[in-house]
Amino acid sequence: MSNSVNFYDFRNKMKDYLERENNINLIEIEADTLEEALNDASLELSIPYKDLDYEILTRGASGIFGYGKRKWRIIAYKNSYTKLSVSDVLGSGEREEEVLSVDGAFFIRKASKGIFLKVVAPKGQGNAVNFEDVINSLHLESNIQDLNKDFIKSLVENANGKYERIGDFEADPSDSVSMMVQISEDSMSVTIDFTRPGDNGYEILDKDIFNILKKYGISERAFLKDRIEEFVDFPIYGEPVEMAKGVNPIRGKDSYIEFIINNKHSVESDNLIVGFKNVNEGDELAEIIPFSKGINGYNVFGKILEAEDGSELEFTLGENTRLEGNKIIAKCGGYMSVMGGLISVHDVYVVEGDVGPGTGNIINNGMVLVKGSVLDGYNIMAKGGIEVSGLVGRCNLRTDGPLVLSSGANGKGGSEIYSKRGIKAKFLENVNIRCEGDIEVIRGIVNSFISCKNKVLCIGKKSKIVGSIIQAREEIRAYSIGSEGNAETSVAVGYDPEIKDLLSKFTKYLVKIEKRLEVVIKDISVLKKSILVTTDKAEKSLKVDSYNELINEKKVLILEIKMVKSKQESLQEELEESKVNGKIFVEHIAYAGVKIYIKDAHYELSRDYDNVTFEEDDNLIKMGAYVPFKPS
Repeated sequence: MSNSVNFYDFRNKMKDYLERENNINLIEIEADTLEEALNDASLELSIPYKDLDYEILTRGASGIFGYGKRKWRIIAYKNSYTKLSVSDVLGSGEREEEVLSVDGAFFIRKASKGIFLKVVAPKGQGNAVNFEDVINSLHLESNIQDLNKDFIKSLVENANGKYERIGDFEADPSDSVSMMVQISEDSMSVTIDFTRPGDNGYEILDKDIFNILKKYGISERAFLKDRIEEFVDFPIYGEPVEMAKGVNPIRGKDSYIEFIINNKHSVESDNLIVGFKNVNEGDELAEIIPFSKGINGYNVFGKILEAEDGSELEFTLGENTRLEGNKIIAKCGGYMSVMGGLISVHDVYVVEGDVGPGTGNIINNGMVLVKGSVLDGYNIMAKGGIEVSGLVGRCNLRTDGPLVLSSGANGKGGSEIYSKRGIKAKFLENVNIRCEGDIEVIRGIVNSFISCKNKVLCIGKKSKIVGSIIQAREEIRAYSIGSEGNAETSVAVGYDPEIKDLLSKFTKYLVKIEKRLEVVIKDISVLKKSILVTTDKAEKSLKVDSYNELINEKKVLILEIKMVKSKQESLQEELEESKVNGKIFVEHIAYAGVKIYIKDAHYELSRDYDNVTFEEDDNLIKMGAYVPFKPS
C-alpha cells in the first residue's frame, strides 16, 4: 500500500530537514593512516567512530624508509545526514523498497508585484493538488484582487513547480518583509536576515532576492540559487541565512614520488621498516608524479582568487638509476635503497648467517646484507649500505649509504658506527655513532655517544634516552630523557656537532702548543745565559746545538699557533652559520639532572618536566608544550 502525506506535515518536516541539512558538520582531516584520520574526525566532530562517513581526497602511501610517504586526506561527516532521504524526512515509520508516494503541494506568496502561485506535482501514487483547495486557501488571504481562476486551474493541472502571477495584491508597505544584508569581512559570504511580514504585507520571491544581491554588487556565480529557492518555499525569519558564497582557491598538489616496486619483501617490526628491495636491471622503481595546477576561487563580488600551483619535487638520482620520462629505472640488478632523498641500486653481498670467524671482516663496494648477527670483534665496511637482521655486538660498521639494524646494537663500549645517509635501529646501547642523516630508533638509546647532523628520533612507544650524550643539529625527540637514578644524560641541538667537536679539539690543541711555546721561550733564555758563561768548548758546542733546536722549534710553534688560530676562526664562523632553531621534544618526562644545550644556551634541569618542548630564546632555554611527532 502506498503512502501519502498531508501537505502541512510535509512542509514542516521538510523545513526541519533543510535546517538540519544546512547544519551538516563536515571536516577535512589529514593523517598517516586512514584509521588515524577517522579517529581524529571522531574526536573533532564529537560523534562515535561508527557514525562516521567519509570521502577520500588523497589516498595515503607508506613509501620506503619514509621517502615517498603520502598522508591520507579525507572529508568526514556524520553518516545519518548523508543517508537522509525523503522517507527520513517524512517520518520514522516502516520504509519500503518501493518508490515513496508524496502528495503534490502548492505555495502562495503575496509579493510586491502581485499574488503568486507555485504548484508541485505529486510523486509515485501521491494525490495531486486539488483546485478547490487552492481557491479556498486564496479566499483566506486578504487584499487579493482580480484572480484569474482559469489560469489558476491550468497551473494546478500542469504543476510546473514555478511561481506564476495569478492576481493583484494591495500591500501595506509598513507591514511588509524587511531585511538586513551582511557581507563578511573576507567577502566570501553574504547573509540576509528577513523580518516576518504581517498579514497585509508582501513576502519575497527568488527574483527579489536576486535583485537585492545584484544591488549590492554580488556576482551571480556566487548566488546560492537552490538555497534561495528553498528559502522562498520555507522561509526562515529572524536569523541570518546565507544567500551567496564565494569559493576558496584550491592549492595544486605538490609533485611526489610514487614507488612502483612492491613491498612484499619488506618486514615491519615495531614500526621499523626493514628490508631493501631486490630489483632487476630495467625494473621501474618509482614514478615522479608531476605537480598539479591550482584551481582559482572567487569572492562574492566575482573577484578571482588566484590559487597557488603545487611545487616541483627537488630530486637527485642515486647510484645505478636513470630517468626515462617520469619513471626511475634500475641500471643494474641489486638492492634498492631510499635514504636522504636518493633512490639507489647497489650490488649486494649477502651473508646468510653471522659475520664472524667463518666470514672474517667484510669490505664491499656495494651493499652488505647480513641475515644473522655481527659477532664481537668483526667489522663491516660497505659503500652502498648495510642491513643486519640480527644483533650487532662489539664491532665497527661504516657505510656511505643507509644503515639498518633490525634487532639493534649493543656495542659493550667498543663499537664505532658511521653512516653518511641515515640510521634506523631497534635500539642502541653502549655504542659510539656518527651520522650525517637522520637517526631513528624504536626502543631508545642507552649509555651511548651520538653525533648526528640532522635529527635523532626515538619514536617508539616509551622510547628513552638514558646515560647518553646526544648531539643533533635539528631535533631530538624521545618519550623520556634521563632517569630517576640520575644517570648522567646530556642532549644538545642547534648546531653542527661535527664542527663543534672539531673546534673543541683545535682549541685544546692550541692551549697545548701555547704552553709548549712558553716553555721553549724560557728554555731559550736560560740556555742563552748558560752558553755565555760556559768555557768548555765541547760542552758549549752541545749547548749551542740545543739552543738552535729550540730556536727552530720556537719558529715552528709560532707558525703552527698562527695556523691553528686561523683554522679556529674559520671553524667558529662555520659553527655560527650552522646554527638553527633546534628543539628537544619529550613526550612523557625529562628527569631532573638532564643537561640541555641549545646553541649557546645551557640549562641543567632542577626538577622533572612533563610533556615538554625545550627551545632557545634570547640565549635562554625556554619550556613550551609538547608537539607530537608527525612523519614528513
